[in-house]
Amino acid sequence: MIVTIYDGPDRCSAEARGDFHFERTPGVGETVAFDDAIVTVTRAWHTPAMQHPGAKFAILVDSSEIGEATRDPARHEIETTA
Repeated sequence: MIVTIYDGPDRCSAEARGDFHFERTPGVGETVAFDDAIVTVTRAWHTPAMQHPGAKFAILVDSSEIGEATRDPARHEIETTA
């Protein structure tokens, strides 16, 4: 499934970082590999734009809370979509 990742402390101030492919949609509290780091999903929601192609699901992560210990440049679990 194509999922839009928003990065920020809350949904209103978060920046869309792109659309990524996941085998299944990540839920709140799950960790995902993103931007060479492991981040926790803080919010997840359905985006039902039926008349437009693209992602139909979105997640919110906050990469500003990542410590250097959680950065893993060798880990790539999601694929960028064009």
